Amino acid sequence: MDHLTRPAERAREELGVDLPPRAHRCDGGLTTSGQEVPYCGTCGIRACGVARGVLNCAHCRDCPCATLLPHARPDQTATLDVIWEALASR
Repeated sequence: MDHLTRPAERAREELGVDLPPRAHRCDGGLTTSGQEVPYCGTCGIRACGVARGVLNCAHCRDCPCATLLPHARPDQTATLDVIWEALASR
């Protein structure tokens, strides 16, 4: 769970959200069968995805956007690039 410690610290420092590291697990987007934690109900990224009706940010025509970028690590945006390429080839 060490990989969740830094997001927990960032959330506390930058957003004033004080949740334990395990609460920062996220399956993203509109998942209904994956991990859901208390923060899901207040997550701006999730709210955006629900409002737009997309599975996750990779399926949004406006991604990357001002809602996502402050929370994304470089490796995550690289993953989005791979997903976009796969979606474009459909």
